[in-house]
Amino acid sequence: MVKALNLGPWFIFENFLSVRKWEPKFVTQEATLTSTAIWIQLPQLPIEFYDQDILENVSRKLGKHLKIDQCTSSTLSERYDRICIQVPLKTQVETSAIIGDHKQAVIYEGEGTLCTVCGRIGHTSQICNY
Repeated sequence: MVKALNLGPWFIFENFLSVRKWEPKFVTQEATLTSTAIWIQLPQLPIEFYDQDILENVSRKLGKHLKIDQCTSSTLSERYDRICIQVPLKTQVETSAIIGDHKQAVIYEGEGTLCTVCGRIGHTSQICNY
């Protein structure tokens, strides 16, 4: 139980799973989350940056590093890298990352969960309260 609660988040068949301790009268619609996992893409990443340590460092600049896509880690992807990171829901996300002297664009997958007005994850611009 301690391992399941504290060592996650977990991936099951490439799906993100977050586990929390049971609480009486739990209602999923009323549950509050403080962070979420999201896949990011690094479009047109120069080939010299296809290194696990570099990619992990980039992901740590953007959030908590969780996972590198299998195609990315084997350099099969020539157009972009995919990395899964965990980010706080109440914090504005970065749209770029600096790698040495290279400014790299960052694209967050799942447009339906990223607000283009305030840059926060968890809602869209149509219902932005910020």
